[in-house]
Amino acid sequence: MRNFKKYKIFVCMCVIIIIIECIVMVSTRRLEYRNITNPERVEGVVIGNSHADRILLNNKNVFYLNESSALIIDSIKEFSYSKENFKSLKYIIFNLTPVEMYTNIPLQYPSENTFLYRRSPKAYIDVFERSVTVSFSDFFDKILSFFTKNNDNSMVMENNRGFTENGRRPLSVREHENIIDWKRDSHYKKNLFIHNKELYHENLSKIKAVFANSKFKVVVVSMPLNHRYVAHMESKFNEYHLLGLSRFTNDMQSLFGKCYINLINYPLSDKYFWDGDHLNKNGAIYMEKIINKKINNCLSPQYTVH
Repeated sequence: MRNFKKYKIFVCMCVIIIIIECIVMVSTRRLEYRNITNPERVEGVVIGNSHADRILLNNKNVFYLNESSALIIDSIKEFSYSKENFKSLKYIIFNLTPVEMYTNIPLQYPSENTFLYRRSPKAYIDVFERSVTVSFSDFFDKILSFFTKNNDNSMVMENNRGFTENGRRPLSVREHENIIDWKRDSHYKKNLFIHNKELYHENLSKIKAVFANSKFKVVVVSMPLNHRYVAHMESKFNEYHLLGLSRFTNDMQSLFGKCYINLINYPLSDKYFWDGDHLNKNGAIYMEKIINKKINNCLSPQYTVH
């Protein structure tokens, strides 16, 4: 009996040590986090979704806060953080895709913060630490991903950090996904893609209130999409009788004028795409000068991104 008690104590101590070690692992993997140094020098911020990683800006006064989420509410949070923490802020580069006008927080997530943590823990833990809450299931999912992620070779980074010095995620050195997903049906999952015109108008009102009426200069960029993706997206809009691509681009043009950069149908070969709606590294490099020129056309003469 005494030996059994000793065994139980030993097992409990091991479990406690493992839990503590896991907590340390999750909370101290700083290489994957954005490091915001010298916030006083930041004059421009890039916000939006993963497409913004393909906007190549090398200006040391520009910082990337975009996330992988496709929710306008996330972009608004990124903008709010920028206003609060970058005292020299002058302009915002806001990446926006048409599908975001119909996306909302999935109903299966118990809270908005849990959704942010599950989808994009790396930056939000660091940047939005004050508002993020973590459920037990998400916590253990993150621990599990820590032990399994080394087996995933889908993304090969060019350096050992999760972000470049100005906060942008490095692009994969590979040209495409293993199996190229041109249509990206995952964007139209139930409870994520909402078949409701009212949501479009609601999101449009948010964009107008937060960005179009901002005291900061705002540049809105819609990045190139593969023609297959565009055709499939339009078919989904038509299937559910939603406001389509032309309505989206017209509304953005009306709100932002020459500061809306519409590259959605920019003619690009398949070789420049990672998947249906993301450029690969070569595509980003190919578009770099084109995008920078258009951004500067909006910002000049006060500011430039190069």
